[in-house]
Formats: sequence, structure tokens, C-alpha cells
Amino acid sequence: MRKMDYLRRIYYAITNPFTDLYKLIFRPLQWSALCFIEYNGKFLMEKINYRKRYWTFPGGGLKKKEKPELGVEREVFEELGMKIKELKYLGPFQNPRPGTNNMIHCFYKKMNNIGGLKIDVDPNEVKQYCWHELDNLPEPHYPELPDIIKFFKEKV
Repeated sequence: MRKMDYLRRIYYAITNPFTDLYKLIFRPLQWSALCFIEYNGKFLMEKINYRKRYWTFPGGGLKKKEKPELGVEREVFEELGMKIKELKYLGPFQNPRPGTNNMIHCFYKKMNNIGGLKIDVDPNEVKQYCWHELDNLPEPHYPELPDIIKFFKEKV
């Protein structure tokens, strides 16, 4: 592991508890976006390489004044090295978990052909990735993931 990667992990290990405490006390509205990327009935999932290392769908936090579609495209590229376009917007999902105030913009991309698709994982953000069926989620996954999948199924 490179020295900068190591220092970055130490930084987040120290600061994350304080960030979590701030969010718990002040509950600021946070905007994020995720994308359901489907191929052959399976969905691309990633196991993040920070915090609790949960399985989730590609995406992440939006920057200030960033449009959700551009934000999810940026996040997918940063995490997996994939350039995705022509996404279907499913709408915002309000995270129901107590102690959170997170609005997640959900997108969908059905890939008919993945020939030549190259996934280039950023090891600082993603530990591993795989294609999974929605009814057979890998463990451990984010606690609200079943609610997000239910939202997805209602919209598609």
C-alpha cells in the first residue's frame, strides 16, 4: 500500500467517529446518488473499503450544487472506472433509518452488452465488486438496502 493511501486511511479512521457524531446531533440533509447497473438479470454491487465495509450499489455523496446525474456518473467512474451515460432517473429515496437525514437520488442503467467492459476498481474506495441478483444480496450489506431495492422495484 502506498504511503498516501495509508495516511488517508488513518485520517478517516480518526475523523469518521467525529463526523458520525456531528451527523447524529445536527442531522444535516445529505444528498447522494446511486445507480442500479443491470446486466443479464444481475446487478453490479461493490463492497466499500472504508467505514463498515458494507456491500452496496455504486454511487456516493453529491458535491455542493452538483446535479444528481452528473454526480452518480462521477462516483461510478471514481469507484469502478466505468463511464455510464443515458441513465433512467427513478426519483429520490428518503432514507428511513433513524438518526439519518439522507436523500438518495436513484438511477438505473440496463446494459445489453458488456463486451469490452473494463472495471478498474479504486482500492481506496472499493474492496471488491460482483454481479448479484436483487433477491440474493451479499452480506454484510447496508441495513437500508432492502428498502432501496423495494423502491427500485416499484419504479422499474
